[in-house]
Amino acid sequence: MKKTVTFKDGTMVDLDTTHEWKNLKVIEMDMPVKGMCCKWGKDSGEYRIFIDSALPDQEKLETFIHEMIHLYRGDLEKQGESVQKIETECHHITQEVLRSIGI
Repeated sequence: MKKTVTFKDGTMVDLDTTHEWKNLKVIEMDMPVKGMCCKWGKDSGEYRIFIDSALPDQEKLETFIHEMIHLYRGDLEKQGESVQKIETECHHITQEVLRSIGI
């Protein structure tokens, strides 16, 4: 039985896929943006999340959650959708998650 979370806007997140991110690494560094995520290596199944080291801890957490949502939704593999649309959707879901955990 698959476990999913459905947000108010109808977006569903499959919780059974969390095991796929065993090879996730989070790297803090000086960046011109709050954060980003990417595949690491062509077919390695590894991912990296980069977070601006100058952010306060609260914003680092929010950025981490935002980037994890991109990974869970498969946003890196989406083609044909605008980056603006993907970011807007991800931002909305991030805000729902933050509200639900009281941040």
